[in-house]
This record gives sequence, C-alpha cells and structure tokens, in this order.
Amino acid sequence: MKRFITIAVYLLLPALLISCYNSQMKIVEPSQQEMVKIKSAGDSISVIITNTLKKELKAAIEEGGFLNAITVCNQIAQPLTETTGNNFNLKIKRTSFKYRNPLNAPDSIETLALEYFNQMISEDREIPDYYVQKVIENNKSYFCYYKPVKVEQLCLGCHGMPENMDTSVVNQLAKLYPEDRAIGYSAGDFRGLISVTIPE
Repeated sequence: MKRFITIAVYLLLPALLISCYNSQMKIVEPSQQEMVKIKSAGDSISVIITNTLKKELKAAIEEGGFLNAITVCNQIAQPLTETTGNNFNLKIKRTSFKYRNPLNAPDSIETLALEYFNQMISEDREIPDYYVQKVIENNKSYFCYYKPVKVEQLCLGCHGMPENMDTSVVNQLAKLYPEDRAIGYSAGDFRGLISVTIPE
C-alpha cells in the first residue's frame, strides 16, 4: 500500500506543480519519514472526529429519527469539528465537491486532493486509505492529510436518493440547505474527505 501511494503521488506531482506553483506556494512530495509521521497523526485525528460525529448523529436518530439528526447536524457538526481541531491545535475540515454546508466547500488545495481521488475512482482503481500533500507557502511548510469518507447505509436517510427519503426530511433539507449538493448517494460511494492541516 505504501509503495502504491508513493507511486501515485509521484505520477501526480507534475500536474500538482503546474497547477499550484506560483511565487508564494507549491506542493511537493513528502519524504517517506514525513509520510509516516503525518499518517500517524492524521489517522488518529480523523478517527476521533469520525467517531464523535457518528456518536452524536446516532443519538439524534434514536431520539427523533432522521429529521432530528438533520437539526442536530446543522447545529453541532461544524462547531464540533472546529472544537476538535482547537483541542489539538490543528485545522480540521470535512470537505467534498458535493457539500451540504457551504463552509465545507473545498479550497484550491483541497480541490486537488478531491480530484486525485475522483480520478482514481473514474479509472476503477481502489482509492488509498489516506493522501498527504506537503505545501510550501511563503517559505514555510505544512502538511495536508486527507482521509477518504465513504457513504454508509445509515447515511442514506439524509444523503440518499430523494425519492427514497422521508418527505419531511427532504423538505427540511431544502429549508436548511437551499443549495444542498449532498444527496443522491448509494452505500459505498465516495463522500468526500476529512482534511487535517499539520504544521511541519
């Protein structure tokens, strides 16, 4: 797996440099030593944020169904993500091209990471467990760790095909997220990324 990821990153590197290089920023391939260090930190943080959000959403569903889960997610998902990041002095973000909350829209660097995964999916290749970018900006370096998120069966109550979702859920989503892009999924689909920014 490590060799596969290294080769994939190496093949993508020229495109990254062309897309991202300017007088202030460029993306380069992390060393193997850096990859090991960043993977360890990124894995730990992504597990924490994933498990915390799942716990809150499952409790909300048990208490009041998917309609309640939408309200809870709308109120706590973003603050909970930010609080977790603050606890570790790191920036954590959930991002996707098909985002629900506009605050989760990808920036230019995250867009490259999402395109990396989408390219592999379009080629029917198995996506890696993680992906790392080393960013050099204004003579300072930092790392962007990405953990892919797939749609689980439980997610379909709020992210599935509208015709298969409860009408009250569809209406509430339209009310809270008028530009919602995060529907139409099936179980196992690539949902997006957990992004963790880690200083060098």
